[in-house]
Amino acid sequence: MDSFTKYRVSRLFAPLLVCVYIMMVAVEYKSKSGEIFPFSNWSLFSSISSLETVPALRLHSINGRTLPSPRLYFDMGETFVLARQRDVNCWKTVLALVFALRADDKEKVGRMRRLIEQRYMAEADSAEYDIAILCLFAVAISNSRGGIDHAFHIWLWIGICLVFLPSVRSAGALSRTVKMTYLSVIVAVQALILLFYTLAGFWKVKGGLSPLLHGIEGNFSPRGLALQLADRILETGTKPLLADFVITNYWLIWPMFLALLYVQLVAVLVVLRPRLHIVWAHILILFHIGTWVLMEIDFPQHVLFLGLLFAMSPFRPRQWNFREVLSDLPGFGLLVRLFWPTPEIGSTSAQKNVEVTPEAKSVVNVTFE
Repeated sequence: MDSFTKYRVSRLFAPLLVCVYIMMVAVEYKSKSGEIFPFSNWSLFSSISSLETVPALRLHSINGRTLPSPRLYFDMGETFVLARQRDVNCWKTVLALVFALRADDKEKVGRMRRLIEQRYMAEADSAEYDIAILCLFAVAISNSRGGIDHAFHIWLWIGICLVFLPSVRSAGALSRTVKMTYLSVIVAVQALILLFYTLAGFWKVKGGLSPLLHGIEGNFSPRGLALQLADRILETGTKPLLADFVITNYWLIWPMFLALLYVQLVAVLVVLRPRLHIVWAHILILFHIGTWVLMEIDFPQHVLFLGLLFAMSPFRPRQWNFREVLSDLPGFGLLVRLFWPTPEIGSTSAQKNVEVTPEAKSVVNVTFE
């Protein structure tokens, strides 16, 4: 495949990949299968072969009846509903209990035990159990505990996109076709990453519309985020840094949460608005910091790629102003351009804006070889 043909293929790759991904999301939602490899719920080679220790609940008796032999909690789906559903939060709670025992934190030990007994063993009036530490050698065992490590989704898809990078064997000046091929692949990577956030925003909006139409609290209600955080704390038994403050002062965080829904929903449109690349990068990085201090969920890989591909985007302009950024906002840009139009060329303000500096001249004179 020559370089020009590869450029034509890569130019079509981004929109084609976005369409295929959306189609597979729709198929998964309709089939309710929960997993369509490699479009969702997967992780590949997240750890090498090594010794793994996995804490697990081991039951000896239920309701005063001694079991013929000790059984692991997740093997007792006929007795416990959440064991049958393989609720990953159960494993997280057991892990938190192990850490509390090691730290001799009696208050947290009691809290984790009550959570296990009242939530995950709700079907039993009484149960005798202990914690077994399973030791085994396995590949990717960290993703075989009832849940999938979503942090590695982004790695595979970026790798697929980068396959289309052109091979450069010449040490001389690069042709325009090779340069455009590189840029097309980068656009594809950016589009796919932002599509992840758009889909997340879409499901949040969809999940909030039904409660809104029925007059009950959901994602759009002032207490929407506070209720999510409270439910998360009850499920995992964690104590995120700012969760209690946000739950108590939900009016402060509500406008930010609504703004986040907008930022996520329109994220994929930002790929064609280079002035917004840096803005969206910093907002989404702050979002990931927020998920840690509010829910103890971290995605360092996403922060890395947001900084690399958007905060340092090769398409970001060297010069821009506040009005231009506002005019690029999806949905609101039209209003900005209507009520805050670009100054006329002959006006004094326009003359000030178009004053040419040496740096601006160098930007204007940049062309492809």
